[in-house]
Amino acid sequence: MPVEVIGLVTGIYRIIDQIHTATNATGDLVVAACVASTEGTLDRTAPAYTGDVKKITL
Repeated sequence: MPVEVIGLVTGIYRIIDQIHTATNATGDLVVAACVASTEGTLDRTAPAYTGDVKKITL
């Protein structure tokens, strides 16, 4: 296989790998939300992130 083809495939594979990683992470988040919803532990009243960071005390 010519070196040019290997370089082209490597460049394209990096982009495809990033898309695959984003898809995988999104799927993991969706499954976690579905499981939490099924178990009744999903807080549906939580506001969206607005940039205000509140200190959490344990």
